[in-house]
Amino acid sequence: MLFLAGWFCNLGAHNKSKYMRYSIPTFLLLFLLSTLQGTNYYIDATDGDDSNDGLTPATAWQTLSSLTSITFDPQPGDTIFLQRGETWRVDPLQVLFSGLPDAPITFTNYGAATDSLPLITSIATLPGSDLAGSWTEVSPGIWSMDLDLNPSRVLLNQQEVLVANSLAEVGTTDAVGALSKWFWADDSTFYLQETMNPALAYGTGIEGSQSPISVFGFFSSHLVFDGLDIEGGSLYSVALFSVDSSEVKNCKIGRNAAAGVGILGNIFGGPDDPSTRVMITDNLIDSGFEITHGPGAARGCRSGLQIILSGEFCTISGNVFRNWAETGFDLQGASPLFGGANNNLFENNHISAPGTSFSRGFSLSGAEGRCSGNRLFRNTIDSVSAGSFINGNNNVIEHNIFSNVRQAVALEAPSAYGVIAAVLTEGFVSHDNNFDHNLVLNTDEAGLFVLGLGATDQATDHNFRNNIFYNNAQNPFGGFYPAGLSLLIDEEESGPQTYQNNILFSDSGNTNSVGLPATGILLSAAAFNATDGQNGNTISANLDLDPGLTDVASGNYLPNTFGNAADAGLDLGYLVDFVLADRFQGVAPDIGPLESSHAVPSELGVFTAGVISKTAVALAWTTLTETATDRFYIERRSAERGWTEIGAVAAAGYAREVLNYEFIDDHAPVGNLYYRLRQADLDGSYTYSPIRQVNLAGESIGLRWTSRHTAVLELPSDLIPEQVTTSFHSVDGRTLPLQRNGTQLTFSTDLPTGIYLLVVNGEAVKIALP
Repeated sequence: MLFLAGWFCNLGAHNKSKYMRYSIPTFLLLFLLSTLQGTNYYIDATDGDDSNDGLTPATAWQTLSSLTSITFDPQPGDTIFLQRGETWRVDPLQVLFSGLPDAPITFTNYGAATDSLPLITSIATLPGSDLAGSWTEVSPGIWSMDLDLNPSRVLLNQQEVLVANSLAEVGTTDAVGALSKWFWADDSTFYLQETMNPALAYGTGIEGSQSPISVFGFFSSHLVFDGLDIEGGSLYSVALFSVDSSEVKNCKIGRNAAAGVGILGNIFGGPDDPSTRVMITDNLIDSGFEITHGPGAARGCRSGLQIILSGEFCTISGNVFRNWAETGFDLQGASPLFGGANNNLFENNHISAPGTSFSRGFSLSGAEGRCSGNRLFRNTIDSVSAGSFINGNNNVIEHNIFSNVRQAVALEAPSAYGVIAAVLTEGFVSHDNNFDHNLVLNTDEAGLFVLGLGATDQATDHNFRNNIFYNNAQNPFGGFYPAGLSLLIDEEESGPQTYQNNILFSDSGNTNSVGLPATGILLSAAAFNATDGQNGNTISANLDLDPGLTDVASGNYLPNTFGNAADAGLDLGYLVDFVLADRFQGVAPDIGPLESSHAVPSELGVFTAGVISKTAVALAWTTLTETATDRFYIERRSAERGWTEIGAVAAAGYAREVLNYEFIDDHAPVGNLYYRLRQADLDGSYTYSPIRQVNLAGESIGLRWTSRHTAVLELPSDLIPEQVTTSFHSVDGRTLPLQRNGTQLTFSTDLPTGIYLLVVNGEAVKIALP
């Protein structure tokens, strides 16, 4: 981190002046700029030239470093296009400027859709490695050369080779036959095992990361990175330092990197400089690391995503994390000098590591209040080799699926638990976390391990409720406890916890489901419930019965309507399940991540929601049968408001044929919207339908140029030209002449080249006269 601080010091000082410049404008100018359409810039690594103006594909720039030129002054709403099929090697994308809420600065691609995404990579030939004179044979078959930067991962002729745990291990093979090929020492010496001078053996084919980060933002806000391939980085492929309200989406990230994405605070600041409201959405975050090896977990490849130092209110959604050799995603709040990782949302991500020798799904850890208020919802953790850590304080882990956790090849100790609650180091905490409505199945070790590791504070006051632990402890390491246990609880080294309404099931034939390793006591679910109140624990209604899932072998974990999981849970206030179906479909929520369907007096068929205009959503549903139904109440939820009744449709009452219903919500607000039906019966009872989601996007005002000083005004569909007012201004607010005929606009030929403001019905559009 000290090296990183030195690398960024000048950039940070330069950026603060730009950040302040964007934070000072008058209210009027902020209002005008908030809806501006920006300038497009183009970059082409092969045919571009930094002496061009960058304003068209034919006059594209060549390098990403052109964006750090003192003459480049991007404005809110600008878009920087990178040519598809091109590669920028050791030319980091450095973003030191900001957009505005309605006018972000966007980095995306252009060109043929059949071409690959534009590649930004730190991977290149290690400096001097292709020169025979750079190498010295320090011992038989072991060569060294000077190298300033640890490359983290090394490729020989584009094939990755394994880093050694220490210099002494270079050139040795471990118990699984993996060869430790290289090592980088703290004195900036690079060592490589080879039978001849490496420069003669590989030429330019000795590669690794030549910069710490491939894409980074620093003290910036309102940025969008969309559709890029970002590779390498001895620290991260993508790092965001004190970045606010920005998004990385639809990208490929992390191949041959030490880590994928880093969300961090200002390394020069403290708790008041977090990264906030960052969105990491729908990306493939894949390390490309698939080396089977023995002892040593990370071996140059670490986590897919980290929130450390200070990251708050970020959303990590819809991503695929693959083959990270330490952790899929990692939230750390170790230092009291920084704010930590708090109030972040991780939802609908898939984490797997089938090709690695060690990897856990996720890790939450930190000091008091430094890893807190985070929510992990609807994530799938599959084919990993170590338990996920649920530590920190007051976090919520709900409606997730953990499956197929197998013993780590890289460890000579048990690792393959589903989840672990334990204080990891002195000064950290593990308390008051909620672990609810999860499914943990097919693990080599117990599904849940609550233990102490010798720190002053211990894991305490967690809630484990409404979870299904299914076929856990299939192959305990060393046979230290019987197969089939769902829970291992270290009572002597951990505090009181709550265990309620969990299903602890194994088809191993073992009648016990809970183990207390400190005493060697084994308990059935009934015996476990009977210990309620001991050592301050709250223990009740846990079952060791088959939950009655539809088809475990094919991955269908929906509880059968009359199975042991149905209506057997506590009402914990959760509204939807793993697939966003309504939790309130019976007398009580089902145990586990999914809610089964229940027979209702009126049997609902299809229920759909679709956008039909800028402000309207059409809802349609069918009933297969109806018995004593009164009416259907339509309810809507948005980001700003909870469930609100917006209308009602009378029901038939009694029917034995398919009936069709519809409702138009013609005053729908812009944004993500959720709809459900509340079906009321004549006796006053009611049930809810599944939830449907739509996104209502507003239309914008555009301008299509027909010559240098003439243009056509393009209006949203709900506006007609006669209802539109226009005015034309300089950026300092002076009114300028404008001729208009319907949607045809003519600007004065006396106007100099520059940026102007066209105000249409009170909305400002930024235009550039050439």
